[in-house]
Amino acid sequence: MVLLAIPVELLLVPLYGLLVGLKILDTIWALVLPFAASPFIVYLLFQGMRTVPEELLEAARIDGAGHRVLLTHILLPLLRPQLIAAGVLAFAAHWNLVLYPRIVAGSKELKTVQTWITDLQRQNPADWGPLSAAALAATLPLVIIYLLYERRIVETFEEGLKG
Repeated sequence: MVLLAIPVELLLVPLYGLLVGLKILDTIWALVLPFAASPFIVYLLFQGMRTVPEELLEAARIDGAGHRVLLTHILLPLLRPQLIAAGVLAFAAHWNLVLYPRIVAGSKELKTVQTWITDLQRQNPADWGPLSAAALAATLPLVIIYLLYERRIVETFEEGLKG
């Protein structure tokens, strides 16, 4: 839980070195992979796995299920609400980052919406019409994704409050 208190900016230098070492700097993977296993997602999935009865997994093992079958046919369907909530919340948390994409993805092809908006603001600092339209367009994906998966997100957190 301590990792939740560490700001992303503090991890930029070691993360940059890791991405250089993996040779994925300035690729789409540099934008996606570091946030695929954030502490919040790990915690959310851990809480979901605590609700899975051990007897269910044991019964599947007795029936001859291996690790892959346990994961794909038992755990993933049971953890679907948590996986959806984790994906939506991780997307929302990292959608608005500006500094990180500027550092790890310098090419124009990998420019994110938020970096584009900051560039637009620098070019036209007092032109509020295009800036407002760009900000609205940048929030639409978040709103649409949340509305599509609202029930699963609420279900996940209600389940967490019960258990």
